[in-house]
Amino acid sequence: MKKIVITTDCVSDISEKIRNKYDIKAIYFYIVTEHGWFRDMDEITSGNIIEYFERGGSRVQTKAPFPEEYRDFFEKVLEEGDELIHVSVTSALSMSYQNALVAANEFGGRVHVFDSGHLSSGMTHLVVKASEYARQGLDAKEIVEKLERMKCRVSTSFIAE
Repeated sequence: MKKIVITTDCVSDISEKIRNKYDIKAIYFYIVTEHGWFRDMDEITSGNIIEYFERGGSRVQTKAPFPEEYRDFFEKVLEEGDELIHVSVTSALSMSYQNALVAANEFGGRVHVFDSGHLSSGMTHLVVKASEYARQGLDAKEIVEKLERMKCRVSTSFIAE
């Protein structure tokens, strides 16, 4: 049986506890302010962003990793498994899906990129299910097919101020 590793973008907001429990790997996004670009989960946290606004900061954007960064991430993760399914943030809001697809093309079919159609907690449900399916021994094609059917039944809601 092939080992399938599940990965996602950090904007899925999956807690470290859940990532560890299901062995899910997450790639950072960039947080961009007038002070520079910072890697989420590494160089900046949600607490830092709140402090930034409290001190008069006015603008924050997120940017997906570049294709080369996805390639390096996938290459490292594939050391742990035979195939990889990457659940990306919705392509309607980010270049994540497209950038991950570009990188995936370099791995001869071992990397499967799935457009979740969601962000935040909506992605979390799909990522955890993908991990459960992988643990049950489903192959990558079966997992992606199940996620595709499931994503229209997931609802994502959040409040942005």
